[in-house]
Amino acid sequence: MVEPNKKKLAKHADRVLKNYRNFQKLANLSGAFAQCAESLVQEIDDIVARLDDVSRAILVNWYCQKIGQRKTRGQMCRTLDITVAEYQNIKNQGLLDFAKQYRNGVLETLPD
Repeated sequence: MVEPNKKKLAKHADRVLKNYRNFQKLANLSGAFAQCAESLVQEIDDIVARLDDVSRAILVNWYCQKIGQRKTRGQMCRTLDITVAEYQNIKNQGLLDFAKQYRNGVLETLPD
């Protein structure tokens, strides 16, 4: 079970990562929004690249792949040779690690 503060932090990280594909789309436009979105995409990519291999594989599959290209949780578990419970724990830890690094820890300061 994830403790409340960690659960809140993982939830904030989840929200940021769910917008990754939208940031990518904005980055391909022109103007100020594109520059900001490009910066966000680059920061997310850099942070995810620093995560351990298994966390990175799970987060990239879940948040960065196009929906039709994503593997199911079961497929990921088989590929990574882990159980569903391990998958969930690793995903949660990856979200926490991401949140602590994103924008120098700004997600840790957000209210519910």
